[in-house]
Amino acid sequence: MDDYVDWMQERSFNLIPEIEVSTRTVSGLGVISKKSISKDTTVGRIPADAILCYQNSDLRSIIEEHIETLVTEDSGDWVPLALSFIRELYFQPDSAWKPYLATLPAPTTKWLPFHWTEDELETLSGTDLLGDIRDNQQRIAATYATVVQPFTASHTDFFPKPVTLPMFQHACYIIMSYSFTHESWGTVLAPFGDTFNHKTAGNTVSVTQAGDGFDVVACADIGAGQELWNTYGDLDTANLLMKYGFVEKETNPFDIVRVTGDQLAEACPQVADADPEFLEEYLELTDGVDLGDIDLPIHYDPAADAIYAEEILVLLGSALGMDEISPDWPPEEPRIREACGKLLELRLGQLGSPRGRGAAIVECERRVLDMAKRQLM
Repeated sequence: MDDYVDWMQERSFNLIPEIEVSTRTVSGLGVISKKSISKDTTVGRIPADAILCYQNSDLRSIIEEHIETLVTEDSGDWVPLALSFIRELYFQPDSAWKPYLATLPAPTTKWLPFHWTEDELETLSGTDLLGDIRDNQQRIAATYATVVQPFTASHTDFFPKPVTLPMFQHACYIIMSYSFTHESWGTVLAPFGDTFNHKTAGNTVSVTQAGDGFDVVACADIGAGQELWNTYGDLDTANLLMKYGFVEKETNPFDIVRVTGDQLAEACPQVADADPEFLEEYLELTDGVDLGDIDLPIHYDPAADAIYAEEILVLLGSALGMDEISPDWPPEEPRIREACGKLLELRLGQLGSPRGRGAAIVECERRVLDMAKRQLM
């Protein structure tokens, strides 16, 4: 810990004396106030040259030479950052980021659902999250086989030992949990910025770009002895677990459940014959209409005790030949109400009983669907 703080001071992070980087937080490493801090105070700055990205690494020239191969539609801009991270962690014993890297989860640390056993993953059966995990696992493995392995094998001057799939997986999981978006450099790792823990709709600091670096600014008054909170975004419970490895005790106002176009067509067969041009335009589809690939959200807002399922209602109304379609839940039109009831039963039927590590996600999806069903009755 001291090495990390000393490193930040040496790199001119300009941390104010009122804060302390500490492990005495709700979740390991975090930031605590030693004295009260006023709103709009800049509590620290992340210099541009301290950001871990390929633009600051010795891989820059070869990555830029092969950028069209390394940045793909499936992987986005993660591969250049992953290669830079792998280079610093595994092949640079005196890395300029060594004290920072020591604060991140080690390759043996299992903090995400991607590390769960198959039996543990089965406790997510029927949830959206299980499919998302499988999709990401397949995408990471495919990117390694087609992009990362060939690239690193052909640049042994930078990667003198084979870069393995577990190495790349670890890099991807770090990026998933700790990265920021830079306006010029894309996905990056920002030391200090990733030290703050998350609170949904309750953050007290924000990390914003300032020039080519980042500023961490208090967005509320913070009392002495309080933890400083960032927000990782308006994320539902499933995404918090998948990307960061935790769920919050409080009900999450951003929770959603997705249903597929195939499920909607099973609840209302007319959907299968819906005008494809309308579907493409309304859902902003670019690769044609495949109902099995369409995900439609059901969102429950606990503060308003309201369900939002506009896309589902509009598609049902269009398929049933209605000219005027209300986006409000619960629907008044009897045929749409009937189809929505069938749809909810189908989706509820997917879910198993809450158990083990997946219990929180099953309970979350069941809560959203039960609320939608209750308002429909």
